[in-house]
Amino acid sequence: MIYTAVKQLRNKKPTPYLVNLCISLLVGYTVFLFGIPMTDNRSVCHFITALMQFAFLSSWGWMTLYSIVVFKAIGRAFGKVLEANVKTTVAVYSLALLVVIVNACSTLLGVDAKLDQDDISFESSYRLGNMCWLRNYSLYFGFLVPVGIMLIINMFCFIAVVR
Repeated sequence: MIYTAVKQLRNKKPTPYLVNLCISLLVGYTVFLFGIPMTDNRSVCHFITALMQFAFLSSWGWMTLYSIVVFKAIGRAFGKVLEANVKTTVAVYSLALLVVIVNACSTLLGVDAKLDQDDISFESSYRLGNMCWLRNYSLYFGFLVPVGIMLIINMFCFIAVVR
C-alpha cells in the first residue's frame, strides 16, 4: 500500500516487481485463510486450490524475476536494468497460469475422469480430501518442481551477486 500511495516510490524501478509480488501474496494468503476449509463443494474447492496454486506460483515468479533484475543490475556494474512492463507482467502470470492449467487438466480430466467419482470413498488426485490444497503428483509436479526450479535460479543469482 505504501508503494502505491507515495508518488516518489512509484517512480522507482523495483516498484512494479514488489507491487505485483505483494498482490500475488495477498491473494494467495487471503484465499488460503478463507478457502482452505471449504471442502463441501467439490468444484469450489478445485477452484480455490487452483487459485492458490496460481497466486503462489506467480509470487515465486515475481521473486525470481526480481532476483534476475538485481543480478543484471549489480552483475553488470549497474548496467541496464530489466524494466517491468506489460511483457514481463504477462510472462510471469502466463507461466503460472500455464502450470495451473496443465496440472488441473491432466489430473482432473485425465486421472480423476477414469475413476468412479460417485463412490463414497473417492478422493481426487488433484486435491486433498480434508482441505483445498494440492496432493500427490499435483503437488510435486504442479507446485514443488516449478518452485524448485525458481529457487535454483534465485540461488544462482544470489551467489553471483554476492561474489
